[in-house]
Amino acid sequence: MSKTFSFAGIWNQALDVNPPRKYEPRDYIWASELGGSYYDRYFKMKGRKPTTPPNLRSRRKFEGGNLTEWIVLQILDRAGILKSSQEYITYEGDLKVTGRADFMAGGEIKHKDFLYFSGFPDTFQVVAHDTI
Repeated sequence: MSKTFSFAGIWNQALDVNPPRKYEPRDYIWASELGGSYYDRYFKMKGRKPTTPPNLRSRRKFEGGNLTEWIVLQILDRAGILKSSQEYITYEGDLKVTGRADFMAGGEIKHKDFLYFSGFPDTFQVVAHDTI
């Protein structure tokens, strides 16, 4: 007897191990919410649980974005120009707006040898070699 499985099914199982999210009232706006629906923002700030939470397909897309950010983090770090990651930034005005900067980077690239990027797929090595 053989068991069939799918990549999406395995990924879904991995996503389901996280504990359910807690929804609590807050007195600030996330920067990513600016320009969005006023009703959605109001309900989020009141701590209301969404009536249609993200399904597993949407959660896989979010996780894909997290993986892309991780790749960029590795590249900046290996190049020696990463200053910080996920740093909280808050603006105190009429409304309190907060967010996280994915990356703060700058300075001179310290590792100009594209072989330093070994472990990445070949396409990353080609890009590193052509741009550094």
